[in-house]
Amino acid sequence: MNIKSRITLKAVLFSAIMSATPVVACLKTDAPSHWVFSTFLLSALAYLKFSFYKTKWLRYGSLITVSVVIWALNLALTSSFFIQNQSFNEAYFFHLDPATLTANLGEYALLISLALLQLGLLVALIIKRPRIKGIRLKKRAHVSAGLVMAGLFVVFAPFNSLATYLTFDNSAYDESGSVLLKHNSDNPFDISKSTETKNLVLIYAESLEQGYFDEARFPGLLPELNKWRANSVNFTGLEQVYNTSWTVAGIVASQCGVPLISPYRSHDMNSLAPTSSFMSEAVCLTDVLAEHGYINQMMIGSDQRFAGKKYFFASHQFDQVDDFSTLSHAMPSEDYKHGWGLYDDTLMEQVKLRYDQLVANSDQPFALQTVTVGTHPPHGELADGCANYLDDPGKMRSALHCTDSHISGLIRHIRQSPGSDNTIIAVVSDHLMMWGDTVDTLKQAPRRLSFFINYPDQRSDTIDSEGTHFDIAPTLLNSMGFATSGSFNFGHALEKQSSGLIASLGLPSEAVESKVVEQFVSSLWGEPLNISELPIQVDTGAGTVTVGGQPLNLKVTGVLGMGSLMFSINPDTLAVEDYQSLPYGSSLQSAAITQTMLDNPHKTYFVLAPAQYLTGFVPQHNLDAKAVFFGQAAGKTFVSEANVKQLTLDSTVIKSVLQAEQSGDIAIARTYIDRPVEIALNRVQVASALESLPLELSAQVCQYNADDCDSGLQYGEQSLVLERGLSVIALGESAELVAHFDLCRNENVLENAERLDNLMQGEKSYLFAVQDTFPCKGASDYQVPHLNGLTDHQEIAKYLNDLEFRELSLAMYRPALAEFVYNSTREQSLSWSAK
Repeated sequence: MNIKSRITLKAVLFSAIMSATPVVACLKTDAPSHWVFSTFLLSALAYLKFSFYKTKWLRYGSLITVSVVIWALNLALTSSFFIQNQSFNEAYFFHLDPATLTANLGEYALLISLALLQLGLLVALIIKRPRIKGIRLKKRAHVSAGLVMAGLFVVFAPFNSLATYLTFDNSAYDESGSVLLKHNSDNPFDISKSTETKNLVLIYAESLEQGYFDEARFPGLLPELNKWRANSVNFTGLEQVYNTSWTVAGIVASQCGVPLISPYRSHDMNSLAPTSSFMSEAVCLTDVLAEHGYINQMMIGSDQRFAGKKYFFASHQFDQVDDFSTLSHAMPSEDYKHGWGLYDDTLMEQVKLRYDQLVANSDQPFALQTVTVGTHPPHGELADGCANYLDDPGKMRSALHCTDSHISGLIRHIRQSPGSDNTIIAVVSDHLMMWGDTVDTLKQAPRRLSFFINYPDQRSDTIDSEGTHFDIAPTLLNSMGFATSGSFNFGHALEKQSSGLIASLGLPSEAVESKVVEQFVSSLWGEPLNISELPIQVDTGAGTVTVGGQPLNLKVTGVLGMGSLMFSINPDTLAVEDYQSLPYGSSLQSAAITQTMLDNPHKTYFVLAPAQYLTGFVPQHNLDAKAVFFGQAAGKTFVSEANVKQLTLDSTVIKSVLQAEQSGDIAIARTYIDRPVEIALNRVQVASALESLPLELSAQVCQYNADDCDSGLQYGEQSLVLERGLSVIALGESAELVAHFDLCRNENVLENAERLDNLMQGEKSYLFAVQDTFPCKGASDYQVPHLNGLTDHQEIAKYLNDLEFRELSLAMYRPALAEFVYNSTREQSLSWSAK
């Protein structure tokens, strides 16, 4: 087989391996089939294009980089479909955290195993790629291939989905959103207690949507609940709308009448809000009940910290919350638990006991709530003693059948207790089923949420009025005996001849996606954080950052340790804006942090992250160290600290940074300096070494095989050619080469060179240029010298020690100001220019 046939065959094999995750996603979920074809074509073209690069490191580097990008994007979109059977949206990113992964490790075992196997095969195939001798693609062919790849990338499903999510313009729905807000303002919620009100037991049934009660599609699946439902008031018209499609979102929407929208962007579910306040300005169901003397209690089998539920409960007058940590004593054995926590049979028994205690020991009315997890997608969590449902192929039907017994057992217990006559029981599905082997059957008819209320007198009725999660809380209040009027945010009580608020106004459900609604709901989180005169304090050991006296949430449930965060500060109001949090060590951080700052160079940011994700902004001597950057990408005054343990930025420091002089348009990375904050503020001025040059400078270094590129510098009217290796040039009234080390000669440069400290004197600035040091032709035993021994100056020594000779590098040092700035690249050329 000739070389062309071999490379073509390997390109096909490479593309087939790369397409494995999309194929699995398409077979097991509703992922689009064109995803497989775009992955295959894009991968094949990339393999063929990069295989013809002349330079070995560029050939491998390009192919590995593009492969990892395609592989990671495919894996991310596959996980989105595995989690929720949809492409990238708010629900996916709210669930993108270590706790979700660890809780569902068994469910995602196939995906994880496939991804790791796929990555291993791809690496092996790249390493074993046949060497192409004597065959070169013309430049026009490379350009054409690049253009085709760019076109394929646009239609590449993960990229297209991510771009659509990130660029979604919700202002298109502002007109209908404004109508909704005006009605809410003109019709304030009012409530009165006209009769003796009843206790409430509210059961959130995980994913138990209305379609499961259909005997034609799911015969005998929910026999007991169907009987209770037949003797209840059943609401059959509830649709799921924007940002209500996961558990905490469904709870918030049904209790507060608004979608779960946070002004703080977070990739960590436990950092849904940066502080312990959660929609503190919203009036929710439990707030209303507390005002009327109710005891509010919640019992869940999972960890309440997950998804920020702990902060929601704390912010809305729940008197007692029990979760896995306080209920695990009830497990029949230590290993009788699943990834989320307690099985539903254990939880339901505890809810029965709590109900009995509340009835017997309290003279106050109460609202007792619970959340099941037994039917969590994709396969459910089947408790012991539950019989399989018929020939259930994927466990979910059996889990649903089991939940039928558990929830019905709780209802039966209450109806047989002394407190039954004074209790209504509501069963609500927190959201629709996200995915699994039952979803295709559910799609055979319009999908609706389950919601029925069982009364002591077993009255029955069917109310098919259109509604949403937002209408549930006022409907419950009316059912308990309260008289309500007006808008409960975006809901009102459902009645026989009265639809939910959005439907009654004739508005599309997209009204809640509007920009004006987003702004309104964001305002319910209270006043934004404000640093004012209070400091920013960091304690990485304790995992806390305190801003304006408020501790931020940084702990991530799982194994990744402390989280990281980023926010900007409004220089006029001193308010915290653009809050983002990420799991510590997340690969998302590099783009999310550095690119954001470079795209907004005059905006002041505070960042706590691993040093490796702040390249160009903090010292890189320990890549895993927790580092802090506070400043502007274009600012001359900033704080840059590596290996932070404890750090305080007081009002003087903050003011100095906010008022920093700008460094102009000089495109240099950042200073790499490790000093106390006060010294950094007083002495570090990024890029002023270039700004202070007496003559105009233009410098360029090139790879040895770069086309139409020559290494050298132009300083005023003077030109210098730069040879391979490390060159040090003094820049004053003229440019003078003061030192040069050919690093490819495999000799000890320290024995043949005068120390740099003796060469760099006075007010001059010094340019360091590194090029063509890897690969070194004819030096098979080449060893990288320890260049840091050339100087005692800490900043330069660190730069030389960390210098990667696979890269091109330009650096500037000015002894008089103790400044040191540099940039590097693995592209074919690197240039600087400054006036």
